[in-house]
Amino acid sequence: MFFDSWVDIWNILIKGIIIYPSVIVMLKVSGKRTPSTFNIFDWVITVAFGSLVGSFLISKSISLAEGLFALGLLIILQFIVTWLSVRSSRFASIVKSEPVLLFHQGEFYPEALKKTRITRTEILQTARQEGIGSLTLVEAVVLETNGRLSVIKKAEDHPTDVLKGVDTIG
Repeated sequence: MFFDSWVDIWNILIKGIIIYPSVIVMLKVSGKRTPSTFNIFDWVITVAFGSLVGSFLISKSISLAEGLFALGLLIILQFIVTWLSVRSSRFASIVKSEPVLLFHQGEFYPEALKKTRITRTEILQTARQEGIGSLTLVEAVVLETNGRLSVIKKAEDHPTDVLKGVDTIG
């Protein structure tokens, strides 16, 4: 239960020493998109990536070549999906969500809140974290594609166009 053999320990050590720089090189080659901004699709790929690395390190039945091939395949697939989503709005709509307007000009959008499972309290909390003491100072609150709430402050001297492309469910 606590220890099987030194061979198993050495196997994990050698795989880890090889896989760690390999992952760094693969991520570097695939571009900054893979490990950075997370929408739901990126999150799923990241979880799959972590699961694969963990399984590869611990499993005796997965060879070094199989593990590296699987990692490379996930990175290539992620690259292809992001490449296609940048070039095709139809494809992008399949793999990515749209930002959703939750609050605008003093009005909460109840249907949008319900659909996204965001509460008014969470919106107020986000405003407070942005240093805003009252929603009267807020133009809009948007649930972004990465799951974060964006608070857009009112601008008195010029209109804002940052709400273009935001889904208005409410």
